[in-house]
Amino acid sequence: MDPRSKELWKPTSAGGRRCYARPLYLGNRDTGEVDIYHNATESLSGSIRVGSTPVAAAMSMDSRFLYVSNNASSTLSVIDLNSSQVMQTVSLPSKPEGVEAGADGRVLITT
Repeated sequence: MDPRSKELWKPTSAGGRRCYARPLYLGNRDTGEVDIYHNATESLSGSIRVGSTPVAAAMSMDSRFLYVSNNASSTLSVIDLNSSQVMQTVSLPSKPEGVEAGADGRVLITT
């Protein structure tokens, strides 16, 4: 998003449109990583190693953290999006399926 105009798209010289959106964070079950995809360049810029079988992710309301539920390893990875590093791995008593971040900073995990 263009911070000045709040437009999601900007025109290109070829008459098309280019997206201003933030990167997409994609859980890769096969590798146990979160891939970072940039729509503007239509390419992967890297990946972040998390637990086994990442199945869901939620971004904090302030866009500082990404919470990833890792089903096979029964963990939650907390990624600092400024550094693209896992800052904490939380062991869970059962296999997580989903995760959601609340406006109050708390995280809800479903099993």
